Amino acid sequence: MRMSYFLKHEVRPSLGCTEPACVALAVARAASLLRDRDVGRLSRIELYLSESVYKNGAAVGIPGGGGLRGNAVAAALGFVGGDPSLELEVLARCGDPERAMALAILEEGKVLVSLSQEHKGLYVKACVRASDGEEATCTVQGSHSNVVEMSLNGKPVVKGGDFSCAGALDRERFELAFSGLSFGDLFGVLSTMEEEDERFLIDGASMNLEVGEHGLAEGVVALGLGRRTMEMAQGSSGVMALGLRIKALCSAASEVRMSGAFKTVMSSAGSGNHGITATIPVYLVGLERGVDRRSLAEGIGLSHLVTSYVKSALGRLSPMCGCAVAAGSGAASGIAYMLSKDKAKAERAAVMVVANLLGMLCDGAKESCALKVGNAAFEAFSSAMLALQGVELRPFQGVVGRTLEETIRAAALVNRYGMGAVDKVVLDVLAGWSS
Repeated sequence: MRMSYFLKHEVRPSLGCTEPACVALAVARAASLLRDRDVGRLSRIELYLSESVYKNGAAVGIPGGGGLRGNAVAAALGFVGGDPSLELEVLARCGDPERAMALAILEEGKVLVSLSQEHKGLYVKACVRASDGEEATCTVQGSHSNVVEMSLNGKPVVKGGDFSCAGALDRERFELAFSGLSFGDLFGVLSTMEEEDERFLIDGASMNLEVGEHGLAEGVVALGLGRRTMEMAQGSSGVMALGLRIKALCSAASEVRMSGAFKTVMSSAGSGNHGITATIPVYLVGLERGVDRRSLAEGIGLSHLVTSYVKSALGRLSPMCGCAVAAGSGAASGIAYMLSKDKAKAERAAVMVVANLLGMLCDGAKESCALKVGNAAFEAFSSAMLALQGVELRPFQGVVGRTLEETIRAAALVNRYGMGAVDKVVLDVLAGWSS
């Protein structure tokens, strides 16, 4: 597998939380099949969501929503102003007029959100019905922009350009190929990195850092977690100061995203918060240590590869916080390898993150995710520093095996069978808050 092929599938720009973006994309694609998208013709929008998508979109801010939150808001905006050609930036062209129309749709109760109990992981089906009986559907499954089915008035539709079966089949081929890779194989993929890939990786990390710096400004976000953490960093020195700067900027970037701000980040493995966690720590350490451009790109690239490697075992969406276990492992590996070119140290750093943060659950997307993203980034940095000093965990302690592969397999078992009821319980809690 070449690095460019991996990046095409796993590292993409994203506006807002990727689960409601996926909802908006499904609605926008379905609406594009209708004769027109006149709000006056709209009868209703029906959403059928897996537990994971429902949970992650329930309380998060939506770009263009003016502070409004939730999957229904994303669906309404997707109908009135979503551009399906922009994929995970589908709401990029929504402004005040679109928000006003979306509010009218919501106030009239035209968006119905239901759980699809039989579907696990990432699943969104949007059904858009017009008052004259015209009906269009779009189903996204497996990954956030992977359209697997579209229909118009009950008949399957393949629409050239916007959607083709080839896109879904290519995604399936990628997942099959990537799931067969070992940790060692990731370095083979990394070795195929070309100059264009280098530029893409570094530009993506720089984009995420800029969002973090934006989030440090007074009054930009409500909690100001990043700003307060940066104040602590300024009172520290040496390695601790760098670790706290990493934590501050990652927290700030996450809080900007979760509040629904119009800021695009470079995602990793289908998540903007994963992208923040996977890139900013590596990028900041690289700048601090003055590494050359190729080494910096290799560190960021390996971070993305390891993030996807862990996610391929845990699942695209899971009860376990992927920012901590997957992206944290990626950042730790990336930093360690960037500074040492030692594959063993990169592996040890990732294992330490899993041993440390395994069990941090995902209770949905919202501003407090900034706490988890900041912690994951800081622990990734700490694990990398420990690995570089020769620290190595002995195997057969809890989920820790002899290799990262064995460790991730054990973690996946805990995730699948030990935490299988987490999403349902979290949804019950969320339902309790709104009752």
